[in-house]
Amino acid sequence: MAAVEVPQSQPAAVVLVVDDEAAVRDGVSGRMQAEGFEAVTAADGNAALEALRTVSPDLIVLDLELPGLSGFEVLRRVAAQNGPPVILLSGLGSESDRVLGLEMGADDYVTKPFSSRELAVRARRLLERTQHTPGNLAPVTDLFEGTLAGVPLAVDFTSRRVNLGDAEVSLRPREFDLLAFFIRNPRQVLSKPQLLQAVWAAETGWVGEATVTEHVRRLRSKLKVEGSDLSPIDTLWGVGYRFEPET
Repeated sequence: MAAVEVPQSQPAAVVLVVDDEAAVRDGVSGRMQAEGFEAVTAADGNAALEALRTVSPDLIVLDLELPGLSGFEVLRRVAAQNGPPVILLSGLGSESDRVLGLEMGADDYVTKPFSSRELAVRARRLLERTQHTPGNLAPVTDLFEGTLAGVPLAVDFTSRRVNLGDAEVSLRPREFDLLAFFIRNPRQVLSKPQLLQAVWAAETGWVGEATVTEHVRRLRSKLKVEGSDLSPIDTLWGVGYRFEPET
């Protein structure tokens, strides 16, 4: 573990880098340290789970193709524990793997080969959004209140908590960011490239449009009222999505 000098009032976020290639681990961890993070590395899935228990990282950069315990299994266990946000590393030709990873709870992904500097920027933005809603995503008020199929829906942008009726809805960081952006732009048709730019700060190609599709699907699933097929997010096929709050 590399030490990073930071003010005691602002401890460095810990990033766990999991990849079986030493060159990738060294390159990513070195860049993370240069950006002011503390970096911990693991070469396989079992070492990653051990680091998750002992280090409690704030973010995980996870390769899907690991020896022994796969990246998918590591991701499944992290998501089951509502663990830290996860950025996946995957090969260029494995779109189905990336989609599956997003379905399992990953927050973002990058394809190999990639820029370690851009990955570090993406990590910083994701960590910032985990702690608070950035200004460009924040709505005018700190609290949104509406209904969904007659059930009260409350979104607290300060604490990043969502309640549907009496139950709290557990959202991953990117899921919350996406919901926040929808709420800030009600009844507007938003294309996938627009959402990638606003929520992921990315162009199509760096992050695929399948990322948006899967995050919208997960949002709809988590905001579903039992016994109702209503969703606050409408799909306009070939165009994009529209958030329609109930009045």
